[in-house]
Amino acid sequence: MLMDVAIAKTNHSLFSGRMDPSLSVDFGGTMIDADGAQGEKGTYGKPSPWIDCFGKRGDKIEGMANIAGEFKKFVAEK
Repeated sequence: MLMDVAIAKTNHSLFSGRMDPSLSVDFGGTMIDADGAQGEKGTYGKPSPWIDCFGKRGDKIEGMANIAGEFKKFVAEK
């Protein structure tokens, strides 16, 4: 099921998401940032304006992109 998700403005500066394990890098999925760095080792602790995580389930590609606001940068962390 596809749906749009809106996240309202808050005083919190952290946003995270958890991928279904079947879509994760460990199971053949892709994690890539704006500079083309890939995987946890390539993106961990590195600021980027966006990061995209996706994988194949059946005959469809599913995933999630985290796009930073105008003055914020996303940093992948454990």
